[in-house]
Amino acid sequence: MPTYNRADMIEGMLESIASQDYQNVQVIISDDGSVDNTQGVVENFSDYHQGLKIKYIKNKNGDQLNAINRAVPFITGDIIYILHSDDRFYDKRVLTHVVSELNETDYDGLFANIVEENTTTNKIKKHRTKSFIRDI
Repeated sequence: MPTYNRADMIEGMLESIASQDYQNVQVIISDDGSVDNTQGVVENFSDYHQGLKIKYIKNKNGDQLNAINRAVPFITGDIIYILHSDDRFYDKRVLTHVVSELNETDYDGLFANIVEENTTTNKIKKHRTKSFIRDI
């Protein structure tokens, strides 16, 4: 998960991951040089949710793609799901559906529908995947 100065939002993403019914996850947070309290928020969350494996990497400020690339050496799983610190899962079964679909098909990847929200968590717009991509 790339992040930059998201102390005000990253806890929501971590809560979204922790609430998933699929729990065999590793969270890698690659901080692109935040100067706010992003690291403190992640550390506090990690202390409180010790069952969730969180790896926090602090980098010099570069860009989002480099932040993602710096996380790659720490990946230990077979499935990679790239999230951003301001993302949220729509419900608690997203990872279960993704893992099931990937394990039962020969797909190399999946896209999911996206619900865009403003800072007060009001839905603004729902973006649907193209019809040739199977919804999960």
